[in-house]
Amino acid sequence: GFEYLFSLTQNHKISKTSLQQIIDSFVSPLEIDVSEINFDDNKSKSKIIKQIRKEAQIKGIIKIFRDMGGEYRNIVDVGSGSGNLTSKLAQEFPYAQVRGIDFNGELIKSASQKYRSLENLRFIEGDGFSFNVGKADLIISLHGCGSFGEKITDMAIKLESDILYIPCCYGKIRKNDLIEKIPRSEALSEKKDIFRNKIFERTKYLDGYLGDGIKNRARVIREIYRILFNYDRALYLIEKGYDVEFRNITEDKIKNKKYSCLSSSFKLAIVGKKK
Repeated sequence: GFEYLFSLTQNHKISKTSLQQIIDSFVSPLEIDVSEINFDDNKSKSKIIKQIRKEAQIKGIIKIFRDMGGEYRNIVDVGSGSGNLTSKLAQEFPYAQVRGIDFNGELIKSASQKYRSLENLRFIEGDGFSFNVGKADLIISLHGCGSFGEKITDMAIKLESDILYIPCCYGKIRKNDLIEKIPRSEALSEKKDIFRNKIFERTKYLDGYLGDGIKNRARVIREIYRILFNYDRALYLIEKGYDVEFRNITEDKIKNKKYSCLSSSFKLAIVGKKK
């Protein structure tokens, strides 16, 4: 699969439609109902669309969470930010103890106050990777920037927990942080030069060069490079005893009862279940 996907990036004759169909065969689709998402009409259209995107992402994550089928009792959201996702998890799964960890003390203070009525939810200020979280059945992270993916993967492996992780901001991966470590999977160890010099570099470049917008061929190619980059993370988890799949957390187009917008380009999730 890896070599085939990489060959597609070198073939300029394949149409955008054909490339998208191939991507869809590698990434499990997701259908969610966002028609009833509420929003503040007094906000600007751009802020409303941003809110709809966020709500759609949270709905998608909860749908995947349910599909994973685990009776999770201890959930840790690393990089919980303002607590939107963390609080929804606590509401949707009241039998679980949910913890949100973030190094931003102001966000932790605000989230703790805002969601203080949820008895099964706790927010903790600190570095999620040095903080002793104790037992965890599921590690989750939305918008894990840059080389965060390797850290969140190692955390899940150490705790022998399931993982649901949405990588983003590939352009923020600093070369010195990661370049000497990837690929980490044994399966790709013989493709080190291609992975470092082509896939790594091209993924970073396209992330900074292309913003969100109408999906043209260049943006489809960017999706393929992101899948290729995350192939190493997925294979590494498989080698550590996980069943892994790629899932989308939203559809390409989000249709609300009043607004219709494109999803964020960051919609690829790595879902790992410990065997």
